[in-house]
Amino acid sequence: MTKNVLVLDDEALIAYDLADTVEASGRKVIGPAISINEARELAKKYCPDIALLDINIRGQTVWELAEELRHLGCALIFCSANAAPSDPDFAFADCTFVPKPSSPEKICKALEQAG
Repeated sequence: MTKNVLVLDDEALIAYDLADTVEASGRKVIGPAISINEARELAKKYCPDIALLDINIRGQTVWELAEELRHLGCALIFCSANAAPSDPDFAFADCTFVPKPSSPEKICKALEQAG
C-alpha cells in the first residue's frame, strides 16, 4: 500500500522540491503545505502515514502540530536547517532529523526508515 506523506515547509521552492523527492520515492504527497494551519487541515482530511516537517514555519515551531500528528499515528521526520535537539528527554528525540539542505537520497532513506 502506498504511504501518504504530508510535506510542510514555509519556503515554497523547498516544499515543492521535497514533494518531488517524496513522489519519486513512490509515495503519495499530501500538500505540500506552507503554513502550520494548512498542514493541520490537510492532516485532518487525509490522515498521513508520515510527515516531513520543517521545524520553524514563519516564526513558529511545529512541536504542537507534531504532537497532534503523532497522536494520529503519523511517523515524523524533521527536515530543518536547525540542529536536532540534543536533550535525550526532548519529546521528539526518537524521531528522524534530516539537515537542510539534504540530498534526495538522504530524504528517501529517512522515508524508508519511517515506514
